[in-house]
Amino acid sequence: LVKNGFVLIDEGTDPLSGKKFERYNLAPLYEKLAERAAAEMESDLPARPVTLSPGKDDLYSAFEQEFGRPLTPMELEMITGWIEKDRYPEELIRFALKEAVFAGKLHFRYVDRILVNWRKNKVMTTQQAKEHAKQFRGAR
Repeated sequence: LVKNGFVLIDEGTDPLSGKKFERYNLAPLYEKLAERAAAEMESDLPARPVTLSPGKDDLYSAFEQEFGRPLTPMELEMITGWIEKDRYPEELIRFALKEAVFAGKLHFRYVDRILVNWRKNKVMTTQQAKEHAKQFRGAR
Protein backbone atom coordinates (compact mmCIF):
# COMPACT_ATOMS: atom_id res chain seq x y z
CA LEU A 1 0.00 0.00 0.00
CA VAL A 2 2.85 2.37 0.79
CA LYS A 3 4.65 1.41 -2.42
CA ASN A 4 1.53 2.12 -4.50
CA GLY A 5 0.90 5.46 -2.81
CA PHE A 6 -2.26 4.52 -0.94
CA VAL A 7 -0.79 4.92 2.56
CA LEU A 8 1.94 7.14 3.97
CA ILE A 9 3.95 6.53 7.11
CA ASP A 10 4.41 9.75 9.06
CA GLU A 11 7.23 10.04 11.55
CA GLY A 12 7.19 12.25 14.58
CA THR A 13 8.51 12.81 18.06
CA ASP A 14 6.43 12.82 21.21
CA PRO A 15 6.93 16.29 22.77
CA LEU A 16 6.66 14.97 26.34
CA SER A 17 8.83 11.87 26.24
CA GLY A 18 11.01 12.70 23.25
CA LYS A 19 10.39 9.23 21.78
CA LYS A 20 10.15 8.86 18.03
CA PHE A 21 7.04 7.24 16.57
CA GLU A 22 5.47 6.29 13.26
CA ARG A 23 1.82 6.39 12.29
CA TYR A 24 -0.14 5.47 9.21
CA ASN A 25 -1.61 8.29 7.16
CA LEU A 26 -4.62 7.23 5.08
CA ALA A 27 -5.17 10.60 3.41
CA PRO A 28 -3.90 9.41 -0.01
CA LEU A 29 -6.30 6.46 0.12
CA TYR A 30 -9.24 8.71 0.91
CA GLU A 31 -8.27 11.07 -1.90
CA LYS A 32 -8.10 8.22 -4.43
CA LEU A 33 -11.45 6.87 -3.25
CA ALA A 34 -13.03 10.31 -3.54
CA GLU A 35 -11.61 10.74 -7.05
CA ARG A 36 -12.94 7.32 -8.05
CA ALA A 37 -16.39 8.06 -6.62
CA ALA A 38 -16.50 11.42 -8.40
CA ALA A 39 -15.48 9.80 -11.68
CA GLU A 40 -18.24 7.19 -11.33
CA MET A 41 -20.80 9.87 -10.56
CA GLU A 42 -19.75 11.91 -13.58
CA SER A 43 -19.98 8.97 -15.91
CA ASP A 44 -23.53 7.86 -16.42
CA LEU A 45 -23.00 4.37 -15.09
CA PRO A 46 -26.17 2.96 -13.61
CA ALA A 47 -25.98 2.45 -9.90
CA ARG A 48 -25.54 -1.14 -8.83
CA PRO A 49 -28.52 -1.93 -6.63
CA VAL A 50 -27.99 -3.94 -3.49
CA THR A 51 -30.69 -6.54 -3.27
CA LEU A 52 -31.77 -8.30 -0.14
CA SER A 53 -34.52 -10.82 0.04
CA PRO A 54 -37.74 -9.16 1.16
CA GLY A 55 -38.04 -9.14 4.92
CA LYS A 56 -34.54 -10.49 5.52
CA ASP A 57 -33.18 -7.11 6.58
CA ASP A 58 -36.10 -6.77 8.99
CA LEU A 59 -35.16 -10.11 10.56
CA TYR A 60 -31.58 -8.93 11.04
CA SER A 61 -32.90 -5.70 12.58
CA ALA A 62 -35.11 -7.71 14.94
CA PHE A 63 -32.07 -9.61 16.23
CA GLU A 64 -30.06 -6.41 16.59
CA GLN A 65 -32.90 -4.76 18.48
CA GLU A 66 -33.41 -7.68 20.86
CA PHE A 67 -29.69 -8.20 21.44
CA GLY A 68 -29.13 -4.44 21.82
CA ARG A 69 -26.06 -4.39 19.59
CA PRO A 70 -25.01 -4.73 15.96
CA LEU A 71 -24.62 -8.31 14.76
CA THR A 72 -21.23 -9.77 13.95
CA PRO A 73 -20.52 -11.15 10.47
CA MET A 74 -20.69 -14.70 11.90
CA GLU A 75 -24.13 -13.99 13.37
CA LEU A 76 -25.32 -12.54 10.06
CA GLU A 77 -24.10 -15.71 8.32
CA MET A 78 -25.90 -17.85 10.87
CA ILE A 79 -29.23 -16.11 10.20
CA THR A 80 -28.67 -16.40 6.44
CA GLY A 81 -27.89 -20.10 6.92
CA TRP A 82 -31.12 -20.64 8.83
CA ILE A 83 -33.06 -19.08 5.96
CA GLU A 84 -31.20 -20.39 2.91
CA LYS A 85 -29.54 -23.62 3.99
CA ASP A 86 -31.86 -24.92 6.71
CA ARG A 87 -34.97 -23.44 5.06
CA TYR A 88 -36.56 -22.31 8.31
CA PRO A 89 -39.52 -19.98 7.70
CA GLU A 90 -38.76 -16.42 8.78
CA GLU A 91 -41.71 -16.37 11.18
CA LEU A 92 -40.36 -19.50 12.90
CA ILE A 93 -36.94 -17.84 13.36
CA ARG A 94 -38.66 -14.77 14.80
CA PHE A 95 -40.62 -16.97 17.20
CA ALA A 96 -37.40 -18.77 18.26
CA LEU A 97 -35.90 -15.35 18.97
CA LYS A 98 -38.94 -14.47 21.09
CA GLU A 99 -38.59 -17.74 23.00
CA ALA A 100 -34.92 -17.01 23.68
CA VAL A 101 -35.78 -13.49 24.88
CA PHE A 102 -38.57 -14.91 27.05
CA ALA A 103 -36.07 -17.35 28.60
CA GLY A 104 -33.54 -14.55 29.10
CA LYS A 105 -30.96 -16.29 26.90
CA LEU A 106 -29.72 -13.77 24.35
CA HIS A 107 -27.27 -16.08 22.61
CA PHE A 108 -27.29 -17.26 19.01
CA ARG A 109 -26.45 -20.80 20.08
CA TYR A 110 -29.60 -20.84 22.21
CA VAL A 111 -31.77 -19.71 19.28
CA ASP A 112 -30.05 -22.31 17.09
CA ARG A 113 -30.73 -25.06 19.66
CA ILE A 114 -34.40 -24.05 19.74
CA LEU A 115 -34.63 -24.33 15.96
CA VAL A 116 -32.78 -27.68 15.92
CA ASN A 117 -35.05 -28.99 18.67
CA TRP A 118 -38.13 -27.93 16.74
CA ARG A 119 -36.85 -29.58 13.55
CA LYS A 120 -36.16 -32.78 15.50
CA ASN A 121 -39.74 -32.68 16.81
CA LYS A 122 -41.12 -31.86 13.32
CA VAL A 123 -42.21 -28.35 14.34
CA MET A 124 -42.31 -26.23 11.17
CA THR A 125 -44.97 -23.59 11.84
CA THR A 126 -45.37 -20.90 14.47
CA GLN A 127 -48.58 -22.52 15.72
CA GLN A 128 -46.83 -25.86 16.20
CA ALA A 129 -43.99 -24.04 17.96
CA LYS A 130 -46.44 -22.37 20.35
CA GLU A 131 -47.97 -25.75 21.22
CA HIS A 132 -44.53 -27.31 21.63
CA ALA A 133 -43.45 -24.44 23.89
CA LYS A 134 -46.53 -24.94 26.08
CA GLN A 135 -45.75 -28.65 26.41
CA PHE A 136 -42.09 -27.90 27.13
CA ARG A 137 -42.93 -25.37 29.83
CA GLY A 138 -45.56 -27.70 31.30
CA ALA A 139 -43.01 -30.51 31.58
CA ARG A 140 -40.68 -28.37 33.70
